[in-house]
Parts: sequence; structure tokens; C-alpha cells
Amino acid sequence: MTIAYPSPNPPLQSKVCHSPPRHVLAICYSQSGDAARCAKAFLTPLKEAGAVVDEEWIKPIPAYPFPWKSVLRFFDVMPDCILGKAPSIEEPQFDPDLPYDLVILFYQVWFLAPSLPLVGFFNHPKSRVLNGRATITVVVCRNMWMVATAEVNRWLAKLKATHLDNLVVTHQGPIWATFITTPRYLLFGRRDRLWNLFPEPGVGESELGRVREFGNTLAKQLDQLVPGRTQPFFTGLDATRIEDKYILPELIGSRLFRFWASVILAMGRLGGRYLRSVAVGLFVLNLVCGIVLGIPILFVFRILAYPLLRPVLQSYKMEMRAPSEPRPVDAAKHPETIDVIG
Repeated sequence: MTIAYPSPNPPLQSKVCHSPPRHVLAICYSQSGDAARCAKAFLTPLKEAGAVVDEEWIKPIPAYPFPWKSVLRFFDVMPDCILGKAPSIEEPQFDPDLPYDLVILFYQVWFLAPSLPLVGFFNHPKSRVLNGRATITVVVCRNMWMVATAEVNRWLAKLKATHLDNLVVTHQGPIWATFITTPRYLLFGRRDRLWNLFPEPGVGESELGRVREFGNTLAKQLDQLVPGRTQPFFTGLDATRIEDKYILPELIGSRLFRFWASVILAMGRLGGRYLRSVAVGLFVLNLVCGIVLGIPILFVFRILAYPLLRPVLQSYKMEMRAPSEPRPVDAAKHPETIDVIG
């Protein structure tokens, strides 16, 4: 009988080094559900890659209704959006002192401004979680997002966040269609195809697929998420997708919104709720006229004046592509070209 003895020098066992899981904090407010769908699409690949994801859902006090069901109630929040008068929010459940490797903010655009619940979070003491932390923003909007993004960027700078990337998610359909489908969805909650001619409102499946791809891109680079990282994850992937035709209408619209916000507040102080409602109605009428008449005129003006506007518009465009795309050297040296129209 042969007896097998253990080798006096057994082979060395190879040691497999596993990096610790990354801890991610996702902060989101979703009124209509689109931002929630985008958050799920983006975060699922991170969870599958082993990241520990804490999800914090902002809850404003009082809650904003969906659907709004009232035109006046819907447009009555415009002054607060433009002037940054944020609501209180319920106490967030996350611990801001936990060693999160990454914070992801999912937010919407309301009246060319960051949604009020997000601003409410920025005003909350627990927003200190952003201090020194790598941060990615995901903005969900109809098609105009740059003015709101500039405001969010200012908040992130104030809170000393390390802003790595900005991903822009837009509603499906051409601009003329979303003028109908988005208000119909927000006011009445109708997500079907109007007359079977218009696209469904909100974020479509193809755009959700794009969001998932960006989540996959980030998931593949989680091991590169180290303290002090300043390099973007999405460089060269067209995370912002800026359309030149929206730049001037958005910039001019934001100035007009600011004017009307002041008018509505002044009317409210003079005559209470009744005069404020009258001012809101006049704003809605002005907005409809501006969309029907002003935007086509503005598009023609942009074509005719483009040779003169091009340097300023290009500088602003490159500024808005940051942080995922590096700023051009000349824009960094001459930020006053941005301020002319910003």
C-alpha cells in the first residue's frame, strides 16, 4: 500500500487582493418619476459592480403636487425658483460624516432654475457631506438646462465639492412637441401619446439606455475613485450634448423670468393673493406669446447675427461642457466673455 505524505514544501497560495467596496451616496428628488427612473438606470450598474449605494430621497415641506392640476398653482412657484426661495425639507436620513467616496445628485430643472427641493437640500446643514467629496450631477430636463447648471455649479463651489462630471438627460421629442407634451404631463399626469401623433412625454427608453451606459462607464472605473481625484470619468463621451439653437432663448428667457418674478412678488405685496394671481396669469400669457412668436424670430436673429455672436456663444458653450470636458485655455483666461451673456 502506498501512503501519500504531504509535501514538506507545499506550493505557495496566490493571494488575491480585493479593493474595498466604494461607498456612494445618491441624493435625488423626483416629482413626476423621471428623475427616479434615471437614478435607477444609473445606479444599478454601480450596485452590480459591488458599490454600496445609500439612496436619499429629498422630501420638501410641504410636498409639491403631481400632477399639478392647476395652471396658476404650477406657475406660482416660478418666482421662488428664479429667486432661490427654497422650501424646508424633511431631515435627511444619511450620516454626512460617513466616508463616502462619491456623491451623486439627481435633479430637475424648474423654470430654467434648479428644482426647489434640491436648493432646499443645499440650504440644509447636512449638505456639508459635499465638502471635499467627489461629486457627479445628473440633470433631467425638457431641453434647456444650462442656466440651472450654472446655478448648481455655484452651489457646489460654495459647498467645496469636487465636481467631476455633469450628465444631461433630456425629454424625448422635438421642441415643438415637448411644448405640448411636457405641460400636459405635469398638469394632468397624462403620459400617453396625444392623438397618437406626439411622442410620450418625459424621458424615453433610448435616453434611459444612454443613462445606463454612463452608469456602466462609471462602474468600470470605480477602482480609480481614490481620495483627491479631480479627473472626470466621462471625458469625450458627450455627457452634456449642447444644442446651439437653445442657448440664446434660454439666456434671454432666464432674464425675462427674473423680471416677471420681481413683478409677481411686487403685485403680491401690493394686493395679496388676488393681485399675485393676476400677475401670474399675465406671465403665462407673456410666456405663450414669447414661445409662439418670439422663439422663431430669435432663431432667425441667431442665424443672421451668428458671425458676431459666435465667439461669445462658443465660450459659453465650452464653459457649460465642464467639468466632463476641459475648459479651453482662452475661456479660462478670459471669463468675462462668459459673463456678457451668462
